[in-house]
Amino acid sequence: MLRLVRRRAPHAVHNPAYAVVRLAGEITSENADRVADELRNALRPAVRTLEIDLQRVTFLDSNGARAFLPVLRPAQQHGIRLVVTHTSSEARSAFDRLGVTHLLDIHEGAMPDVG
Repeated sequence: MLRLVRRRAPHAVHNPAYAVVRLAGEITSENADRVADELRNALRPAVRTLEIDLQRVTFLDSNGARAFLPVLRPAQQHGIRLVVTHTSSEARSAFDRLGVTHLLDIHEGAMPDVG
């Protein structure tokens, strides 16, 4: 199950808009294309930060983590910061194996204040 929620930082008028994609369940090679589509759809012109919330992800391997690859270049080209929150050690290892941890702002917990 994938869910897209767009929101603006509620506490600061001068903060740029950001979007949140909350992923749930297992992310594997079976659904990586669908996940990639959801992430690409969240890259809208007004968005400056895309938070990818993994709190409800129960499994993410290297094949599933490949879903993040198609959004890296467009995000960089449009100046969009990619923040991955609630990242398990399993997910971080998958990103490490792909060699993309330096391209993602990875957090074990919630999104840090944008202010």
